[in-house]
Amino acid sequence: MRPRAPPDRGDPPLLWRRELKRLNPKMASITYDMQDLYNYIDRMPDMIAMVHDPQSGMYRPHTKEWIKEKCYNNLRRQVGA
Repeated sequence: MRPRAPPDRGDPPLLWRRELKRLNPKMASITYDMQDLYNYIDRMPDMIAMVHDPQSGMYRPHTKEWIKEKCYNNLRRQVGA
């Protein structure tokens, strides 16, 4: 069985929302756009995604640009676009 990251570690939008809440504890509602999320990802110096390749059995690193694309597609899917 391959190791899995804790659920919050694999979700940059969730990490970003938590950071926004930490920075703005008195705000009941916080909005942000994709560029804000992308800027957050870019500020994380060591952010990469290690994705398991079932054919080789190895983990392959993916860049911040790959992470941004996945975030965009996932959030788009969530809003039904």
